[in-house]
Amino acid sequence: MSGIDFERRLEEALARYADGPVDTGAAWRRFAERRQAAAGRVRRLVTVTAAGAVAVAAVAVPQVLQPGGGGRDSKPAGTQHGLAITARIEIPGPGHGPGDIHIAAEVFDQRGQVWVMTYDRYLTRVDPRSNEVILRKHVTGLLWMAAGAGALWALVAGGGHGGHLVRLDPVTLRVLARFKLPRMCRDVSFGGGQLWVLCGGQPARFLRIDPSSGHVLARSGPVSTVSSMAATADGIWFAAGNAGVMGYVGTGSRVSWAGASHRADMAFTNSLVYANGWLWAFDSGENVARISPATGRITKIYSATRYDPQDNLSLNFFAVDRNSIWFLRDSGYRGTAVLRVSLATGRPVGRVSGVGSCGEPCWQIYVAQGSAWVPTQTHLVRISPGRAEG
Repeated sequence: MSGIDFERRLEEALARYADGPVDTGAAWRRFAERRQAAAGRVRRLVTVTAAGAVAVAAVAVPQVLQPGGGGRDSKPAGTQHGLAITARIEIPGPGHGPGDIHIAAEVFDQRGQVWVMTYDRYLTRVDPRSNEVILRKHVTGLLWMAAGAGALWALVAGGGHGGHLVRLDPVTLRVLARFKLPRMCRDVSFGGGQLWVLCGGQPARFLRIDPSSGHVLARSGPVSTVSSMAATADGIWFAAGNAGVMGYVGTGSRVSWAGASHRADMAFTNSLVYANGWLWAFDSGENVARISPATGRITKIYSATRYDPQDNLSLNFFAVDRNSIWFLRDSGYRGTAVLRVSLATGRPVGRVSGVGSCGEPCWQIYVAQGSAWVPTQTHLVRISPGRAEG
């Protein structure tokens, strides 16, 4: 996920609680209010606060239907230029764009199912074969989610100075383990077999957690600004506001600081994603850098001159799958489009418009189960590769 800065705004909302009791309800309300106020600003105006898809561990879909029930649009849009809108999953409640508490905060793909976390602390399971919600459950104190190692990982606020990291069965949501955290934490990321949490206010620290025991294996930091973070097989990487991309790499308890090779645009990194064994960064010039997560060296640049040669598409946010880069093109309050670019050639291979409106600029896109997923004001929209008309 990307765009409006999830992590930094959540940090602001929770910072005063880093060393004291946590009122998660009040924190979420302040967070939602700040997101709503900032939602009208597109990426080029918020490069120092943009968050990555963070998603980083995220792949896929936004929120959610009523339990057990269909919500698919009976007339999905047709195919346009190699992409097709294949489902519109109705979002319950009034819906007021990404600032609404019913919209998805994070989405994951586990065991053939798409899992959705929403701002009102619900976890929802979507069957990608039927595009229907088949399970929905409220998780008290839920702050953030990740997925990996055959499980869902829920970061849950607790009383006093800390919280818990809860391991959930990805089919039933049964609690498999509950690990006490040493301090208040606000973000979690799983990638390449590694589990990391971000804890504290300003400054904050990263903790590497053993997924089997919950023990802290390594501590790194302090860091003052984290606008996006991505766990990788080699460590933890993050976008540091306008200071570029950096991380802590190593095994076990031994980690050392590393900085990504710098281009001028990389100082303002919009989104950060770990996919296909690489770290991917989307910069302020609409370029995408493929980065070695072991060394921070940029190994390839996907230039915007190939997919936006006239610099008029206003590409805001991105996601990466095995073969493609998926960009979200938002047309302000009017509507949203998706552009798909080949990883092999760096050129467009599909686009579709008419995705929908968020009532404000849309800012989330995920990939899962071979599709891109975009939350709008009224629906979760699924976009899949298809044969172009004509």
